[in-house]
Formats: sequence, C-alpha cells, structure tokens
Amino acid sequence: MKTFQQTQAAFAARIRDPRAHPVPAGIPEKRMAVYETLFFNNLEDLLSSNFPVLHEVLAERWLELVRAFLRHHRCQTPLFAEIPREFIQFLHEHAESLELPPFSEELAHYEWAEMGLAAAREDLESLRALQGVSVEGDVMKGVPVLSPLAWVLSYQWPVHEISVDYQPETALEQPVWLLVWRDGNLKVQFAWINETVVWLLQHLQTGKHSGQALVQQLAAHLQREDLATLQTFTRSLLEDYLQRDVLLGVRT
Repeated sequence: MKTFQQTQAAFAARIRDPRAHPVPAGIPEKRMAVYETLFFNNLEDLLSSNFPVLHEVLAERWLELVRAFLRHHRCQTPLFAEIPREFIQFLHEHAESLELPPFSEELAHYEWAEMGLAAAREDLESLRALQGVSVEGDVMKGVPVLSPLAWVLSYQWPVHEISVDYQPETALEQPVWLLVWRDGNLKVQFAWINETVVWLLQHLQTGKHSGQALVQQLAAHLQREDLATLQTFTRSLLEDYLQRDVLLGVRT
C-alpha cells in the first residue's frame, strides 16, 4: 500500500508530465485531467502575461516551452510571483537545448524587469527617510544617491525592438544599455542610455561622490579638459534624474 507521500509524488509527477507518468491509482482519469488542465492553464496564463513579446514571437512553440518548464524545472521558491524569475533561470539553463531563438533569454529578462520593478515592495519616501536624502539638495555640492528602484541593464540583443516582425539573427557588435526605473507614481520607465551615462550611474551606485567630484572623475575617464562643458552636462543630467526619480535624493 502506498503512503500519502508516494501518492502525492505520483500526483505531482502526472501533473508535471502527463505524457510520461500514469494516472495515480485510485484517482479517476477525468478528475485527474481537470487538475492537469487547471494547473497548466494557470501557469501558462502567468507566464504569457509576464512575457507577452516572447509569447508572440514563439507562437505555436510557446505551449511546448511552458510544458518543458513544468516538466524539467524545480522552483526554489513557494511564491507564485517569483515564478517568472524561475522561468528566466530555466531559459538560462536550457535555451540552447530547446533550440529557442538566441535572443530568448535576454528578451525574457528585459520583459521581467518591468514586472520585477512594478512588484517591488519598497516605496521612495520610505527609502529617502531610511537613507537620509532630500529631493531639495544641490546635486553638485551634495552626494546624489541612485534609487534602488533604478536598474542599469545591458543586452547583446536589441531586446527593446524585438517583435513578431523583427527577430534578429545576430547579436549586436556593441551592447545596448537601458535604464529602467520605477517613479513616484509607481510607473515603470525605460530609457536608452550611452556609455558615458552608464559610467556616471555606476559611480553613483557607490553613494560616495558629490556631483562635482563626479565631474572631475568623468573628465579623467574621458581624458577631457573642458570641465565647464562636463559640469553643465552632469548637472543637467543629475537634476533631470532627480525630478524623474532615477535619483532617490541628495545627501548633504
């Protein structure tokens, strides 16, 4: 006689892969089919809503990808909202063997970023109070602090352009850099950025440099002597980012 744990394992195995596992003994086949359909449809609905572009690009191959995820991946979290992140991990491990388009993993990560920021529990006001920053500070005299809800992302594929009608076959010669952040209205924003802005944002992450110090470091990095031009550029960028909530605030 099977134990409850054995029956439970057989039940889960059937749901994961109905093609390879029989209906557990004692369970009517029609009732089992209901569980299989509900479970798969809920998972497919969650993933297609979080990865709409990948869903459209893969077309008829999408359902088989979801079945492969259900069949092969073992999630490390009980949280339903974390399943999309697990899906990205699955793509990282199996994209080549599944013979997916080469941009699939990066496209999925790009789509997940919006959901990940939208679902973040932090709010800007609490973060400002915690870190002791103000939106009224001078970005050049004080220390600009990058928002934890602002992410700098790099991709080898033009993920922001991929669609059913545009599916590149070769990666970019230079990576595309994107800034993704959630503003005070809880809206997730995307912006293309160049390598100079990337350099500034990466140095802002330390939370140690004043805007003026960043100008000096940027001049050395670019090997330029026109400090006035760089100062105007840096002030304009930092003030814009402060208004748009890319910067959490300024520490004086």
